Formats: sequence, C-alpha cells, structure tokens
Amino acid sequence: MNLSLSHYEACKDNPCFIRGEEMLTQGRFNKKQDQAQIKKETGQGCRWMFICVALLMLGLYCSLATATPTTSDTTNVTEIIKVAEQGFAKAQYYLGVMYENGKGVEQDVAKAVSWYRKAAEQGYAKAQFNLGGMYALGKGVEQDVAKAVRWYRKAAERGSARAQNKLRSRMF
Repeated sequence: MNLSLSHYEACKDNPCFIRGEEMLTQGRFNKKQDQAQIKKETGQGCRWMFICVALLMLGLYCSLATATPTTSDTTNVTEIIKVAEQGFAKAQYYLGVMYENGKGVEQDVAKAVSWYRKAAEQGYAKAQFNLGGMYALGKGVEQDVAKAVRWYRKAAERGSARAQNKLRSRMF
C-alpha cells in the first residue's frame, strides 16, 4: 500500500470527510444513521465514511473523487490494526474508539483500554482523555479516580479543552 500525504491533502477539505471526522473523534459514528445525516448536511453520499475517515487520518489511502476507501470493510479494519501494531498513536487511538463503541469490530472495552493506553503513553491527547474517562467510569478497568485525574491532566497539558473542562468541573 502506498502511503501518501497527497491523498489526505486531496480529501481533507471535503465537507463529507470533515463531518465524518468530527463524528468519529467524538466516538459516536453509526454508519447508517450518520451517513444519512452527513448526506443531508453536505449534500454528498458517503459510502463507508467511518473507515474512510479512519484511513484518511492515518494517511493511508482513499478514492480521491469520492473520499471512499477502495477495499472492503473487513480489509480496512485489518489495515488499521496493522498500523496500530506498528506503534502509530493515532491508529491506536482510533482502534480504541472502534473497540469501545463496537464499530467495525466486536465491542471489547478491555481492548479499547489497551489501545487507548498505548496511544496515551505516546502523548496522544485524545487517547489520554478517553483513558481518563475509562478510569473515571470503571469501564474496562477498575474505577480509579486518581488515575482518571492523572490521564485528564496529561491530556489537558497537551491542550485538550475537554480534559481541562473535566478537571475544572470535577465531573467524574
């Protein structure tokens, strides 16, 4: 597979991609419902948007004309796993989101925690925030407010407004 920033550059301004990325990073991407919402908001059809967004963010590939990946859903998940196993924090984070929400894979919060931790330990703020949330809720790990605060602080230090708000409000 050829990795190319030109693929990302060609797709990054696509309104369908932008809206899909927002939904994905909020951990609330439902293929059927959100594809319909994206189509309504942008006037564009976005087949396989979840996988496309994940792969675009990893800089792997997309069809430049339609912002649609060129292979099957299963193959794309396999590719994301391969990239995550190579140590890429963003891929590890996305894989954590996928496992936490059961999107493209069978839901497994313990695996989500594992992937979040790998990305968080590399300093990826979104993963640090999500890992803090897992500890705060006792989701996939034993509930531990001290560890939640630790991860929220790390995310806040990296500029995460959501983590800063969590720490300010003490809502965990």
